[in-house]
Order: sequence, then C-alpha cells, then structure tokens
Amino acid sequence: MSELKPLIFATLLFLILTSIASISTRSVRAKTDAPPATSAAKASLPGPNLIVNGSFEQSPDPGGSWQHYDAGATAISGWRVSFGEIDLYKGITTPFGQKTIDLDGQNAGGVSQAIKTEPGCSYKLKFYIGSYDSDEKKVFARAAGSRTSWPFSVPGGSQEHPGLRELFCVFKAREITTTIEIGSGKPGTQGPILDNVSCVKIADAPPPSVAAPPAQTATPPTATTAPATEEEEEEEETPAAPAAPGTPPAPQGN
Repeated sequence: MSELKPLIFATLLFLILTSIASISTRSVRAKTDAPPATSAAKASLPGPNLIVNGSFEQSPDPGGSWQHYDAGATAISGWRVSFGEIDLYKGITTPFGQKTIDLDGQNAGGVSQAIKTEPGCSYKLKFYIGSYDSDEKKVFARAAGSRTSWPFSVPGGSQEHPGLRELFCVFKAREITTTIEIGSGKPGTQGPILDNVSCVKIADAPPPSVAAPPAQTATPPTATTAPATEEEEEEEETPAAPAAPGTPPAPQGN
C-alpha cells in the first residue's frame, strides 16, 4: 500500500493541474471572443443631411428661364421665402442640378427652412454661393440666434460661369426645431446665387456638469437683525456669438 501512495499522489496532482489549465483556457477564450466595450458607443457623426430639397430641384417648372417669388411663398418644396423677393432659375447646369435661387428679385430676399435638432448639439450649415455678374455682393446665414455674413464677388461671373464656392457656419441648437435662413445682405437686381444647401450634426451635447455642494459654515447669532430688503435686477440677455464662418471668403460682422 505504501508503494501506491506516490502513484496516487501523482495522479491527483495531474488531475488538479489539468483542471486549472482548462479553466484558464476557457477564461482567456471568453475574453478574446467578447466584443470591445466601446464598440456600442461609437459616435455616428456627422449625421445625415437634415435639409429637404437642398438643390431646389423639387420645384415648379418656371416655364421660361426663371420664376419670381415674393415673401411668404412656399412653392419650392421644403422652403419658404422668408423676406423680400427671390428668383428661381432653370437651365443653368451646376454640379447639383439645373435649378438655382437668385437671392435678389427686385429687392434683397432670403429663404428659410425649419429642421429637427437636439438642444445643445452642434450643427454645420453648408451651402454654395455664386454670381451671374462681377458686382460685389453679400450673403448671410442665420440659425439658433446667430448670424454670419460674407462679402464676395465673382470676377467674370455669368449664367454660364456663376463661380460657385462653398461657405459654411456652425451653430449650437437651442430647441428641438431650428429655422435656418440664408439671404442677401445687399440689394441688387442680380443677387447671390444659392445652391446645394445641407446641414448635419457634428457634435453631441456635452454631458451635464455636477456642481459641488456649497460648503456650510456656522453663522454666529446676532442680537438683532434688520429686515432684509430685496431688489429685483433686470436680467439682460446676452446675444449668441456669431457662428464660425466658412472659407473663402472671411466673414464680416453686421
């Protein structure tokens, strides 16, 4: 019997070590097969384009080369003439289609569209602007209480060569719906030519900060305390800072 003890001990030791190795292997395999913890939290930014009919192709046929619209008109799908007058042009081929908007009818005008937004999130409004002549013009974009404007000109600009260029601005949404507006900032018979408007979310709202509780200090008792007087101060609202302009050209304040 004494001769069997070493053999029994060796067998038990072998079985214990084999079990430990098997458990370790399963643990490593489980960790390897598990998806990364951050895979479900990947940001899907920038988001989809929130603008409807950004190149104005979904609009009535002007019949001729252009159609005039006054303030309040909603014939162009998704858009409203927000002020003044505009002209819808057809037949001038751009990379985005055959229709563009002249932001000056007989007077400076603009167009607007309401989009769904998330308060606190940042959005990029982008569009293309050009001109049918060489005169200096001015265009502005407005959203969520901020306004950015750009002066520009297109040397040799014409209906065949409007010289479209990209402009953009960034704004932070305040409400669940934000109205974006793009308009002419300088009256003229030939205004800025607008095409291919888009707006995408580029940043989520920052997480709320947790303020530390105020420190409590003991106040020594006083013999007598005069009644407190309350003075109401009128709160002054500070306007939002202008959104960052696109390039080119450099933005100019209004």
